[in-house]
Amino acid sequence: MAKFQPGHALYFEFHDSAGTDNIAQFLVVGYNPTVNGEITPYGMYSRVISSDRPQTTWRPDFVQENSADVTTNKTGLVRMTPILSALELALESLSHISGTIDATANYAWDLYREPFVIHVGPLDIVDIANRATPKKLMDRVRKVRLAEGWPALPTGKPKGATV
Repeated sequence: MAKFQPGHALYFEFHDSAGTDNIAQFLVVGYNPTVNGEITPYGMYSRVISSDRPQTTWRPDFVQENSADVTTNKTGLVRMTPILSALELALESLSHISGTIDATANYAWDLYREPFVIHVGPLDIVDIANRATPKKLMDRVRKVRLAEGWPALPTGKPKGATV
C-alpha cells in the first residue's frame, strides 16, 4: 500500500476598509486522497467575524464533484473522463469559489498580508470529506497567525456585560 501523503490549504483574510473590526477569513482546500483512496472535494471554508460575532461558524463551500469521475495515479489527480485533464479540473474547481473571493475583494475589503499555506493532515482530510469543519486545521491557522504577528481576532464582549 502506498504511503498516504497529506496535502495543503491556503489561508488568507480580508479586513473591512470601512473602519469596522470585521474580518473575512478564507481557507481554500484542494483535492486530497483519503486513507480509503477516495478524493475530498476542492472548496473552501469562510466566515466573517467581528467583536459582535467572534464565534461565527465556518461555512463550507465545495465543488460538487462526482467521486467516480476523479481518481489518483502515480502522478497525482486525474479525471476519469478523458475530456478534461487534471489541470482543467483544477481550473474548473477554482472558478467555483473565485466569485465569492472576488466579490469580497471588490466590496470595501482589503487583503491583509500575504496568504500562507498550511499543512492538511489525515484527520483534517477525514473532516473535509465529511463536510465538517476541520477544527485541528483551524487551530493550526490560529497558531500560525499568532506566531507571524497577525492581530488578535475579535473576542467579543464577556457574557453578561452591559453596554
